[in-house]
Amino acid sequence: MVDFLILSDLTVDPFGQRSLRGSIIGGLASVSSPVCAVGSFKEKLIWHEGKRMRLILGAVCVALVAWIWSLGFYVFTDIPYSTMSQTRDDVAAAEALLEHFPESGTYILPGRDSGDDIRKNMRALGPVATVYIQRNGAPEASPVMIAIGWFNSIVIGLLIGAAMLMLNKFTVKYWDHVAICGTMGIAYTAYPRFADIIWSAFPPGYQFMMIFSDGVSFTLMVMVMALFTRPKKSVGASNTF
Repeated sequence: MVDFLILSDLTVDPFGQRSLRGSIIGGLASVSSPVCAVGSFKEKLIWHEGKRMRLILGAVCVALVAWIWSLGFYVFTDIPYSTMSQTRDDVAAAEALLEHFPESGTYILPGRDSGDDIRKNMRALGPVATVYIQRNGAPEASPVMIAIGWFNSIVIGLLIGAAMLMLNKFTVKYWDHVAICGTMGIAYTAYPRFADIIWSAFPPGYQFMMIFSDGVSFTLMVMVMALFTRPKKSVGASNTF
């Protein structure tokens, strides 16, 4: 408990104004440290609350940018489909798939259960293939798929934002954040595509297209999130961009 007023010297002047004033000032000085501590705590609390809100808002914007890029690239251009081949007859090919692939899933030809001779001959003469099949079909788009896609993009945005918040300890420059996080994202995007080309005999055209598509998408997401996760005010003006 803090005594704000010490009234032992109120008789110094008839009205007690000087003593009262001095006692109040002294009392306030005695609690200045706790008041400053509370103020500092409130400032930190406000900062952290604002940081959370910016992180969430940034993640939503990241999802929006990823959606716009995907819509524009895959719906309004033919670039992705120029890297794909076409069967002679989709219906006949589908019937063959249903005949030889008993359930939905991922298949590799030649399969691991095939004999050594079969595997050796098919590896040497072909064909070799990786097949993804849904026997019961799947819609091109549905409300559930769109909702899951948005949720996925928001989670990715939150992870990017969390990485940038940790990066703030070392740099708060916008282009540093974009360069570091973007480089890591593109490297991880390219790694599985090149691995598929090297080890799974995937034709390179489609893989290169996916590296381009995912690389642009990830770079755009990083550029957006970097606007939300850096401190509003840095130590020096030159430390902003």
